Amino acid sequence: MSDTRSANENQVIVRIEADNAPDYLRAYVFDFFDGRNWQSSLDATYRLPDRAPPDYPLDGNYFRLRPINSETLSTMTVWPAASSSSLLTTLRTRGVASELSDLHVDDHYCCKVKRLPLNRPYHLLESARADDVPPEPVRRASYLQIPDSLSPEARSLCLSVLEGAHTTEEKISAVIGYFLSHYTYKIGITIPPGQDALSFFLTQRPPAHCEYFAAAATLMLRLSGVPCRYATGFAIAEKNTAGGYWVARNRDAHAWAEAWDEKRGWVIVEATPPDGQPHSSSFGRLTSLWDVLKFRISLALALVREKGVHVITLAAVALGRLLLFSLPGRAILLGAALWMLSHAIKRFRAKGPVKKTSVEERRYISLLARMDRHTRHHGFIRPHHQTLNQFAAAVRNANPSDAWHTATAHWYETCSKLRFDGTLPTETISVLNELFLSLTQIDREKRPNN
Repeated sequence: MSDTRSANENQVIVRIEADNAPDYLRAYVFDFFDGRNWQSSLDATYRLPDRAPPDYPLDGNYFRLRPINSETLSTMTVWPAASSSSLLTTLRTRGVASELSDLHVDDHYCCKVKRLPLNRPYHLLESARADDVPPEPVRRASYLQIPDSLSPEARSLCLSVLEGAHTTEEKISAVIGYFLSHYTYKIGITIPPGQDALSFFLTQRPPAHCEYFAAAATLMLRLSGVPCRYATGFAIAEKNTAGGYWVARNRDAHAWAEAWDEKRGWVIVEATPPDGQPHSSSFGRLTSLWDVLKFRISLALALVREKGVHVITLAAVALGRLLLFSLPGRAILLGAALWMLSHAIKRFRAKGPVKKTSVEERRYISLLARMDRHTRHHGFIRPHHQTLNQFAAAVRNANPSDAWHTATAHWYETCSKLRFDGTLPTETISVLNELFLSLTQIDREKRPNN
């Protein structure tokens, strides 16, 4: 998540049309922790469309995720604005409606495809209740797993925090209160060599980012007997009131815990201090109108790509009418002109201090972007919400016996390890650069003309 936030943090990932704030949109959920990396012990199953429920209100194929009882469902429409292989869902999602012909769905109800088409929506059928299906016994055991690397001191501290808490709700409140009272948020953390990262975080209480708080909360609740899992995705807090939709940006990438409560079902456990949580915000008026215009243009372009050139004229006429003959359209034109003028003036007059970033940090971000371009050339695009280790596993699994796939996966794993350890000394960047050069050499050797 910290790498996602540091690179182009304002980039829009999805726009969401919903009556209420979407809050937490899940991309990945994990149950197994080896002391450094989270993994899922569940394989996704291939799913074809299901029979739509009665009074199905949407077009497209329907995929059932959870049982639908006699309950009123609302609809949340998600518009992807960046390349991804994950459909974002919530703990309340009962089904997905989409133009897609198939999905891969795991037992955490995480949905995957090869690649989502940009600016083509999918719809989530939402219940007012969270998932209340209890975990099966074999799954319950995986939700209580503790890594051997967690030190005795860290285990003892976790148990002491929960002394006096008896119900699951009391335990969750105790965990959240502990982290909010004793910790501060900061992107990046320095772990002494040879120490277990999470044990150090629990016993020494250094500032850290959301992955640490989510992982620590998960293990703390597990030690008290509460089934718990680790989730990543986006926490939504920003709304465009002019367009009537919510927005998730790179900076909203987040990690949290999900705990099983016998009375409430699965519940979100937000243990990250407030400074590390996306805050409720709304666009300025001009920015709102400008984003609406960009959004509508992107939808028109997507329609052109899908339907062909013959719709360009219709799309242009419709856009022209919107801009010239409607009050919102004129406001958009005026707002865009004023925004561009204001932006030009600010750039011309800008004399304030520039936020400083260390040389090593800039080199790290540049090298990561360079590596992402390299893998993109080979057909592998790293989703914004996917961790480096998850992407490494995906590359390796695509062709485990191939040297390029193995070396590429090793690069991202090394990058994650060095970043996870906190600091970015010059030798860290040198290691990554040397590995990258070795990788390009492998790439050259594979070319037919070499």
